[in-house]
Amino acid sequence: MKAIEENYPDIYTYTELSIRPFEKLNNYPLNENELSLIAIYFGSQMYQDESHLGSALLVCSTGLGTSRMLKVQLESAFKGLKFVGPITKRNYNSLTQISESVVLSTIPLDKKNREVLVLHPIMNDREINELTKQLAVQGIVMPTLSPNKISALLDVISDNAKIINQTGLITGIKEVLSFSVKPYSKYERGYQPLLSELINKNTIQFATASHLDWQQAIALATLPLLSSGNVEQSYIDAMIRNVYSNGPYINIGDRIAFAHARPEEGVNKLGMALLCLDEPIELLDNQHRIQLIFVLAASNDRSHLKALAELASMLGDKNRLKQLLDARKVSEVESVIAEGEKQL
Repeated sequence: MKAIEENYPDIYTYTELSIRPFEKLNNYPLNENELSLIAIYFGSQMYQDESHLGSALLVCSTGLGTSRMLKVQLESAFKGLKFVGPITKRNYNSLTQISESVVLSTIPLDKKNREVLVLHPIMNDREINELTKQLAVQGIVMPTLSPNKISALLDVISDNAKIINQTGLITGIKEVLSFSVKPYSKYERGYQPLLSELINKNTIQFATASHLDWQQAIALATLPLLSSGNVEQSYIDAMIRNVYSNGPYINIGDRIAFAHARPEEGVNKLGMALLCLDEPIELLDNQHRIQLIFVLAASNDRSHLKALAELASMLGDKNRLKQLLDARKVSEVESVIAEGEKQL
């Protein structure tokens, strides 16, 4: 039984600490053999729990665009979590049972048999950390950390303080040690252009907001892609129709709109465009005001992922976002994008 303590010190330590209240209650200390036997049962359950792979169903109003942006971030932050989709809101509504562990959506959905978490397509560090805690509490993700660190901390704490809630303490330590955010660096295979290859002097426009409503702004933002043949007029119509059908879901951040529709609704070739307004306009209501209108024309579900990862990083940075909002020249927008690409 000595081999258990030597080969699995973390499990042995957990067992030793967990059993102390029982020893005090019975006024009888357990010997090494008894501790090792309990550790075997305790350890087998721990490894069974750690082998569990959670899964998440991604839902977006159109199945592409904003949810693809979200998926890039989530795959980097939760490498042990399996992501299914994205699927459309219509497809989700047609399901009677959800087999995945949780539903992650960019738009509000009716809850079925699984929890629905509505997320911003562009998540900052705080939001990812909060999501990590929510998923961990539900047992969907397991923290990755060094067991020796937990064992060492528990030893120090138990030697110098009275532990009132052993389970809560271990959970808290795991959160502190393991819930960190990693850079967004995972891309799918195949050529994926940089953001600067898609948003540049050919696709960046500036306009005054007066006498422009949100429909006109989306149409104007898409004009460079329409003129170059990347999209058809039907794609503009589809983007506008999506907003009427699903609400202001394209408002993905402070004064940011990210318009998109499905490839089959009029996309001929991958493209992105940006319209910068001198002041915000209302998107359906005064609670959703937009000033930067990005348009994505995705020709498939992969080629735009690198550009979306860049865009997510750029819009998640308050300083770079302010520079975009303050920009009045194409060169200023290009400079903000180029600055981010230096860090790739």
